[in-house]
Amino acid sequence: MLFKTIAAYIRSSPYLFSLIALGGLFELIFHYLSALSYKYLIDKALIPKDASVLAIIVGALLLIGLLNVLFGIAGDYAKSKLGSKLVFDYRIKLFKHMQMQSHRFYERFRLGDLLARYTEDIPSIQLAAIQTLSSGLVSVLSVIVGLTFLFATEWRLTLIVIGGAALLFLPYRLLKKRSLHLNEAYLNHLGLFTGAIDENIKSYKVVRAFDLRQTMLTRVENHLRSMLSIGVRRSFVNANLNRLPLLAISIIGAVVLSYGSYLTFDGRLSIGTFIAYNSIFITVGQSLFGVTGLLPSVLSSQAGFRRLQEALDWRPDVEERGTRELPEVRREIALSGVSFAYIPGEPVLRQLDLAIPATGYTTIVGASGSGKSTVLQLLLRFEDPSSGAVLYDGENIRDVAYASLLSQVGIVFQDSILLRGTVRDNIRIGKPDADDREIEEAARAAGIHEAIAGFRQGYDTEIHDRGDNLSGGQRQRIALARALIRKPRILFLDEATSALDPETERAVNETILSLA
Repeated sequence: MLFKTIAAYIRSSPYLFSLIALGGLFELIFHYLSALSYKYLIDKALIPKDASVLAIIVGALLLIGLLNVLFGIAGDYAKSKLGSKLVFDYRIKLFKHMQMQSHRFYERFRLGDLLARYTEDIPSIQLAAIQTLSSGLVSVLSVIVGLTFLFATEWRLTLIVIGGAALLFLPYRLLKKRSLHLNEAYLNHLGLFTGAIDENIKSYKVVRAFDLRQTMLTRVENHLRSMLSIGVRRSFVNANLNRLPLLAISIIGAVVLSYGSYLTFDGRLSIGTFIAYNSIFITVGQSLFGVTGLLPSVLSSQAGFRRLQEALDWRPDVEERGTRELPEVRREIALSGVSFAYIPGEPVLRQLDLAIPATGYTTIVGASGSGKSTVLQLLLRFEDPSSGAVLYDGENIRDVAYASLLSQVGIVFQDSILLRGTVRDNIRIGKPDADDREIEEAARAAGIHEAIAGFRQGYDTEIHDRGDNLSGGQRQRIALARALIRKPRILFLDEATSALDPETERAVNETILSLA
């Protein structure tokens, strides 16, 4: 999955990839020319005391070094841009996918779990992709080029190097499953932790009123202790993935030094050649270590990919396939033979037939749990029936563009949550292109204009914490205003006044009744 992602970004951004590749190429050239220069520096310049050869070698190294720095800077910019693009694309892809989901998705993936995918899984994928694309690519090319030089210099010694290099990847084979398991466990506990923090913040009044502070503290502390325990083991395993290859390189280096010295004593290698060989081997060893150093981030990205794909593979319960515009509703909305169950085998509605005139008032009453809110969710197409159809003037709403349905309706929920922004912004939600005159008209219609005018900042008053800085009646009337500004053909009220005091409830009801 990681390499498919890298390949896709190479195809979509060839210019950025070219800059990264050029930066890596000049880094490679600089390292190997620096290593090879020892042979000519010692054998052709220092021992013969030839100043002209020395000047050429030093000048060439300075030129390559300058080009290495310039192309390295360009490559760093390209890596930064490509990495940021990857994070942006994945985050917006997940967000768009979330926008299509109904309540089942949010029951399966809680808020903390989804936040962990945004803050941990996607960045881990970015890190692994960029490291693989830059340092991983350079390291692999460096190993290939370096081994070619080593073979050309002393093939017998190079066979020992290749044989020993297999030891570098032994820790990966041994620790791969353990690392994947710990990465996934850590991320799962991170989701639980962020979910507990979110719950504590949103429910702070309940926590304080019922003195649940110690309970919440214990819950968060347990999550953190689990993360601490798993985090220690994860870090230890990842450290071993880096540390053990370093031991293998040290052993191979000792063998190269010993056998190379023997060949030099025997006269089969010159001192300059042996020093150059050893310098190139050091570069190859560092490159091999660079390849193995990618393994912890690659394993972490595998866990991230798996968790991200798990969310992206969740199919929406309501699929928006219709493209035809819904004609202006004039006669009625209806449920025809509708059955629906939140949990398979436990139907909430069975073969319900219901016709609601598009004029006047219709009230649906019943005991708690009788299906009132379910009917509303079906009428708004928050859910699709398991059988039957929801019809607006005889049009099955599955077959029309969802936006054209929503453009004709307004809704005031029982829990009138306001969004971050000003009072003006919250009313304008109902009609994004509304001007100040329309906003004020909607506020007057909802009976909230005078209250807003009394605020110190008027319509520019900031909404805090979903509207907690306003009274229940004020929130409800602003929610009504944002529904009315749409001038909807149909207005749905989901027990919109049930949480209000009797006087405020009566005033809001009178406002609603006067609007028809």
